[in-house]
Amino acid sequence: MMEFRHVVSIGETMGLIRAGQAGRLAPGSALVAGMGGAESNFAIALARLDRPAAWISRVGDDDFGRLIMRELRAESVSAVVAEPSKDAPTGLMVKTTPLPGRQSVTYYRQGSAASRMTPADVPDDLISQAGALHITGITLAISESARDTAFHAARVARAAGVPVSFDVNHRGRLWTEDDARPVYREFAALADIVFAGPEEARLVLGSKESDIECLLHGLAELGSGLPVIKDGANGAHALVDGTSIFQPAVPVAAVDTVGAGDGFAAGFIDARLDGLDAARCLELGAQVGAFACLSHGDWEGYPTRADLAAFTTGSDAVSR
Repeated sequence: MMEFRHVVSIGETMGLIRAGQAGRLAPGSALVAGMGGAESNFAIALARLDRPAAWISRVGDDDFGRLIMRELRAESVSAVVAEPSKDAPTGLMVKTTPLPGRQSVTYYRQGSAASRMTPADVPDDLISQAGALHITGITLAISESARDTAFHAARVARAAGVPVSFDVNHRGRLWTEDDARPVYREFAALADIVFAGPEEARLVLGSKESDIECLLHGLAELGSGLPVIKDGANGAHALVDGTSIFQPAVPVAAVDTVGAGDGFAAGFIDARLDGLDAARCLELGAQVGAFACLSHGDWEGYPTRADLAAFTTGSDAVSR
């Protein structure tokens, strides 16, 4: 079993405005404020599992920046940020439900504080003493300086023998597939664990292959020791020593699937750091991801250890 050390993630967290009802925004529409971002979602999910988690980023000197810092402190995530920026805002996303069951998200993140991250924002000691480092493709996409920051952190981790986890998490609104592919491939070569959806795996490999096992082998050939393909309700797959392992999805009545992939990655990494085998890592990832689907919001539904214990034993739900 590995030493119970902290996990570090690096990336942008944005303020969130969510419409409280279906339909187009109109004067007098009820709106709910919050926050969300893949890397902080991941950190919160780990903290809920009692795994020490640190998040590195930048925020603006504004209400959303302060909201983000408060929420992360409340969730026991150690937030490592530069002095809040007075000349760059916290990024913002607006979620609406124009029609029942159909969600629309608009992002306002160009020139955001987080996009101005640099390698100097990374405490190398925090990385080199970690149990794992987690980066997503969003951090690679939001700006060149954020991309440099991610690569710097990954190289520090590699030099210190710290496992690097990479979730492709492609965002087509941020860059084209042709621009993203070589960067993803370069970063995947630095990663010990690579998470991707089937379409993301095809993007990274420049392939039209539909067979999951072939995609897993393709990711492994890039250098990843443990490639994982997350396929939503179809389950998840991992490749271990040339053999693929499958984990069915946990069936739930999904309310909101946003954050499920980040929760899956957190559950997987937590189990991995506990020394569990890949099959158990997939199982815990699926459970955490399923909990994320039971609540509105990016991270609010992540389970505690007690929640997971109640789920596996069939006892009553545990209140937080």
